Amino acid sequence: MPLKYDLNQYSEFLVAHQKLVDRPLIPATTVVIMRDKEADGIEVLMVLRNPDLKFMGGSWVFPGGRIEDSDYGDNQNMTDAIFNSAIRETKEETSIELVPNNLVPHSHWVPPPVLPKLFATWFLLTHSNPKEITVDGSEIIDHQWIAPEAALKKRDDGEFEFAPPTFVTLSMLAKFNSAVDALEDAKNSTPSFFETKIVNHNGDTVALWAGDAGYEQGDPSIAGARFRLNMSANKWELETGTGY
Repeated sequence: MPLKYDLNQYSEFLVAHQKLVDRPLIPATTVVIMRDKEADGIEVLMVLRNPDLKFMGGSWVFPGGRIEDSDYGDNQNMTDAIFNSAIRETKEETSIELVPNNLVPHSHWVPPPVLPKLFATWFLLTHSNPKEITVDGSEIIDHQWIAPEAALKKRDDGEFEFAPPTFVTLSMLAKFNSAVDALEDAKNSTPSFFETKIVNHNGDTVALWAGDAGYEQGDPSIAGARFRLNMSANKWELETGTGY
């Protein structure tokens, strides 16, 4: 399974990571807003980033962004900053107003150092079905409610572009029959921690996470447990195996 850790470890991790990587991590949040489908299953709100943006332009994402200084409040509390950022960014990008009590931490993602910007991002879940959504029209130019499995298929069909954390999150949520079930599972679990390693293997790109037999050495050919995303040109596949 992925590693587990909680909000209280976040500040400590950011400081420790700077000793290993020459560029600091940028604290960020993103919110997976879920609603129930008419039949079994859930839909999530995804938003389209403006193709003109230098960072992830043209990608489908969940609402969110970097944690600003103002999000910390008078007490300079990281936990407050995470929730304040999630609420602020969601309102700015979609006009949806969320409240802290309805946000549940789900996972924390740290990118490989090869990326141009190193956003260390908390993914939070919530259940909401707003009557109106108005995207900002600048950073975000479109939105769509979509079932996780349908979004995954659109990526393989070339209709959607998104990053590995989004793919894995959608894969994890696809198993739930309702938004309530997904939220209860998150409430009763310690958030998962993913520090991504990107490697090449047999001509394809592979994302590795702790728990995969090849993670420590960055070698996908090592036999054993699997927790990785295989990213071929035509299809992405989340692979988990022995020991999970």
